[in-house]
Amino acid sequence: MKMNQISALARPLDINYRSNRNMLLIFLLVLILGTAFQWFTGQVFLQSLWWGARAAFVVFLSWALGRELDPDINTTAMLAIPFSLATFYLYGDFNWLLLLAWLMMMRIGSHICGQSVKLTDALLVTGLAVYLIWRGDYVIGFALTLVFLANYQLTPPHPRSLWYAVVSFILSILALIFSPQEGAVFSYDNYWMGSIIASGLLFLLFVIRDYKRPRSTEDYRVQALSGSRMQASQLIVLLGLLFAYFLQGQASVVSTAPLWATLVASVLVRIYQFLTRRSLA
Repeated sequence: MKMNQISALARPLDINYRSNRNMLLIFLLVLILGTAFQWFTGQVFLQSLWWGARAAFVVFLSWALGRELDPDINTTAMLAIPFSLATFYLYGDFNWLLLLAWLMMMRIGSHICGQSVKLTDALLVTGLAVYLIWRGDYVIGFALTLVFLANYQLTPPHPRSLWYAVVSFILSILALIFSPQEGAVFSYDNYWMGSIIASGLLFLLFVIRDYKRPRSTEDYRVQALSGSRMQASQLIVLLGLLFAYFLQGQASVVSTAPLWATLVASVLVRIYQFLTRRSLA
């Protein structure tokens, strides 16, 4: 049974594409080198292997997020990898479940897989978002509501997504009410705030505006991605990250560093193209 028969959000890894092969090579190199580095610094082998495996997963997750947020340019996904690895080395683990939720939500919003979201997919991502809200990640459930509303409204429309949005919103409110967390933590300085706002504005101006007519195609229908869907998904991600920052400060940026790395990488690629007048694949 094919993965797309189980989930409309599944994207099998096709090694016939050069970018996919490059990612797998980097994945294996990071796994081996990361394990060896930790082992030679005095860690026991199993702990070293676990660290190397997590570092390798950072490679895959950064690449996957890049392919969702900026599918027209493969360079974005590759450029995000070293930024994410550097943050992983300096700060440790990320909020893996939150990043997975963003990945699934982008696939729903952009329709990049070429299939309408299934009931099982909606239940899975809604349940994950509700759990994350209950755990303190307050923005994600409401961002999911917006994604479902966009999926209901934009071409190709998905009628049941309106009900998914209603359920997501109600459950998010309930999870917020019953969350054991003690509320927002405003911890930021001027440098962080300026960098976050500047990155968001540049992403809006250079990347979101660039997706009026995407060049990439959906996986299974093999037709061009919808510009309005891509722009809506990118805008929801941007707003979600900004709101999370102002609610939780620098901690929210570090916990979702691979997604921020992808956002920054997409901006840097556009700036490079603008200055050199050279396009990147």
